[in-house]
Amino acid sequence: MKKLLMCALLLVFTLAPSTALASGNALVIRDSAGNILLTCEDVERAYATAMQSFSGGPMVPIVAIYFTPEGTVRFAYATAENLHRMLHIYVNDERVASPIVQSVISDGTSVISGGFTIETARDLANAINGTPPQEPRPQPWFNRFIAFLLHLFR
Repeated sequence: MKKLLMCALLLVFTLAPSTALASGNALVIRDSAGNILLTCEDVERAYATAMQSFSGGPMVPIVAIYFTPEGTVRFAYATAENLHRMLHIYVNDERVASPIVQSVISDGTSVISGGFTIETARDLANAINGTPPQEPRPQPWFNRFIAFLLHLFR
């Protein structure tokens, strides 16, 4: 978690407004000139999680990305070559973030944060991994709550 927080501090992400993303494993990271720096082949896995906000406030949803060994090298090179410049992250040809690189990131992890709900973070992680978006399903606590309400109004 400490590494994830450090990565989050090193990149400032601005999310494009988006609805649910389609699946397709089509992650592409480009520089400002449009050159492809990384693709989905460089990602080991991505997942939705939450971390403490920078101000110490509530937990906020994020997408954590872990790169393959080759992707780690490529990402370190990309962040070194684009220090203090923007990189553009696309999923299925839709730009989802445009971070400004604040430091070289060579540990093989990165975080996308800002403006997510847990559902949109999960959709983005699924799209990066190439898995279809999951239909929302009631949580077990929700089922128990509904059963309790039905019991009260019998």
